[in-house]
Amino acid sequence: MDTNIKVDGVSEGRVEAGKYNNDRLGRTLDRLLAAERNNLLAELSAQTIVVHQLETQSIHNDSTSIRFLGAYECADPKAVKMTHGYHKDHRPDCKQILFGLNVTADGHVPLSYQTDDGNQADVTPPIPNWQLST
Repeated sequence: MDTNIKVDGVSEGRVEAGKYNNDRLGRTLDRLLAAERNNLLAELSAQTIVVHQLETQSIHNDSTSIRFLGAYECADPKAVKMTHGYHKDHRPDCKQILFGLNVTADGHVPLSYQTDDGNQADVTPPIPNWQLST
């Protein structure tokens, strides 16, 4: 099966669909992991805001706990620490981290995010996360 691919409105011509397979996806994910993801998110967000003419005067923030099952080893002392804590989904047997996300009010385009150690209350304003969006 062939597909006509367009990038930035310019036709790349017909591309064989078989070109996009699990191996290619794996290589792409490896490159994404090695990339500077903060800069990638900033560039994607900025382009989306421009293209769709989104407003940025009002920013929405939300946080949630993300739960993990199983054993995880972490050699990096600066990494976010998965710990037991209060779970919104009532799973005290699981470890968690806290994830906060800032998005545009119209369009819900991600602007910045922050992860914190588990067992953190999300009842206080996430001022460091807000400062990332300014």
